[in-house]
Amino acid sequence: MLASITPLGERGRRSRWWLTVTAYLLGSIAGGAVAGGVAAAIGAAMGTGSWSTGFRLVSIAVALLAGLALDLQIAGSRLPTVHRQVDEQWRARYRGWVWGIAFGFQLALGVVTIVTTSMVYVTWLA
Repeated sequence: MLASITPLGERGRRSRWWLTVTAYLLGSIAGGAVAGGVAAAIGAAMGTGSWSTGFRLVSIAVALLAGLALDLQIAGSRLPTVHRQVDEQWRARYRGWVWGIAFGFQLALGVVTIVTTSMVYVTWLA
């Protein structure tokens, strides 16, 4: 996404490239912080800090195998995901800093748009 924010494109939309990129990065940082905070809260609620290293590794290995089965659609299984993209029309409708923050935040969450690989979920588990 960041590669599609170009100085020429932003000038054509009467936006400042540096401001849009900065907003995108700040939105990405905020979205990543929210995702990390939610994962940490869930882990703390489950008491994962007291789990042994071996149990953690086995849990991740099982998740990797389950993810591989979902990615390969074994027995007709499919990866759970939402069928939504970030609205491309925002680029023409809103100021650069507005859509920059919104795009960055949503994409950093990782799961509010189409998830194409199980590794996103495995990463959250890890």
